[in-house]
Amino acid sequence: MSFAIVAEFPQGLYYGHIGEGQIDLLPSIDRVHSALLAAAGQGLRAVEGADGTLGPNPDDLAALEWLEENPPDGLALPSRSTNRSNARAYRDLGLLKPKLAGTRKVPKRDHRSVALAGSLVWVWESDPPPRVRDALDELCPDVAYLGQSDSPVRLRTESASAREVTHRRDPNGRISTSRPTDIDVLAPRPGRARALVDAHLRRLGAIAPTPTADRAKSDESDLRDAVITAATGRERYVPELAVRPTIPWDRCWIIPFDGELAQSDERVPFSVAMHRTLVAKHGVDAPPLLTGSYLPGVRKPANRLAIQVVDNHPAMAHGFGTGQAFVVAVPTGADPGDVRAIADALASARYVRALGRELRLRIDAIDEYWDAGSFWRPPGEGLARVWQVLPAAVETRSQGLAWSLSDAATLSVALVWRDELLAPEDIAMRGDARYRILVERARRRGVEVLSARPVSRSTVDRYVHRLPDGLMPLPYQAQVLLGDLEPIGASFVAIGQSRHLGGGALVPIDVSPELVEAWRQR
Repeated sequence: MSFAIVAEFPQGLYYGHIGEGQIDLLPSIDRVHSALLAAAGQGLRAVEGADGTLGPNPDDLAALEWLEENPPDGLALPSRSTNRSNARAYRDLGLLKPKLAGTRKVPKRDHRSVALAGSLVWVWESDPPPRVRDALDELCPDVAYLGQSDSPVRLRTESASAREVTHRRDPNGRISTSRPTDIDVLAPRPGRARALVDAHLRRLGAIAPTPTADRAKSDESDLRDAVITAATGRERYVPELAVRPTIPWDRCWIIPFDGELAQSDERVPFSVAMHRTLVAKHGVDAPPLLTGSYLPGVRKPANRLAIQVVDNHPAMAHGFGTGQAFVVAVPTGADPGDVRAIADALASARYVRALGRELRLRIDAIDEYWDAGSFWRPPGEGLARVWQVLPAAVETRSQGLAWSLSDAATLSVALVWRDELLAPEDIAMRGDARYRILVERARRRGVEVLSARPVSRSTVDRYVHRLPDGLMPLPYQAQVLLGDLEPIGASFVAIGQSRHLGGGALVPIDVSPELVEAWRQR
């Protein structure tokens, strides 16, 4: 049985600020912990100490300590929107001698809020000890507000077996694995309640200032209480959808070859030649997975068999003995019979010929197949994984006004995951509307194009194996983040018009988060 703390905001609005007045987009579990401590220390369950001051009773302290040691395992968040209006009110500081110091009025923006379409829920996968549960059951109704005092709340506990969690705690979250859709929240750590109680007692027992020190000054600044930051940390919560990512290609063969392709524009011709070799092994019986030709009325999947030329890269989970190799990747959900047919064709292939040259395949080095979802090693500690796009071709030249190369590169990514991004009612969409909704949804999932530039070559036809009539291919290179579409950073992925035959393979680059931010601001 799971356990949850539920926060209902009667006004449907949450008012809260952090730091130097920045709007708080979500009340953290640390804020809930502090509110429960206030209820324990001044509410109906508070006890009087030897010095006559009120404080939490031992059972309530034990419950708060349990929260410090057990961050929520999940969050159930409603739809929400933020009021970021720049409207403000000004408050006179009331300084003396305004002719000397001037009249100072400071802006006040505490009306900014977050509108919530339902309750906020913090979920634990297992029940707390009975005494802790009883204490939390009693404390929650004593909490009057979260955030500002004009943000009333109804706090309660419940058994959360029926709750649908939207975000799961990532205990191994690092800067390098952060995605735009992740949620980082402040959380109490062991000793937090004690630190707040001690700070409160110090304030109550502080010696009153002398009359001289307490007199009014013409330059007196706005005084603020010190913020107690002791015994706090951060927890990361990732979208539940990101826990089970869709892998475009789930298995692959790595086929080393003798020789080397020195130019990037040779990859597509040799991949096309490899494809023709495999088709020729089957003749008219070649499966649609290999040919890409489907019967009328059969909806084509987003991805088919992909053939790419890759360099032997240190980040690969499976190395090989030559400088380069073919990767033959099978799309997720492929028919087992089709996969066996392609494996048989690979086993009998010996040479690939293109551009007047011949590459000898090392068939003896072929394993049955590799896991394409673990094609690359995970990113290094403290580093962010950026994907370098080997030359790819855009699917479309323009989709109307304000359509940039960055939009086209985002579309290249979105088309790989189009079956996941398009709802059933969107399947019939065509043209501009379909492309734009794919780009919008890919960006919502955290896809970012950090940089994109065209490839200036006279042999642009070598970067694409086929395009619709009348459309000039535009090859490009880019650095991209895949967001929640590929949150692990380890899968084999290729994008672009020629992703199935030699173009647009993604190669990882592990860089510092500061460099990623610098790319964003260019």
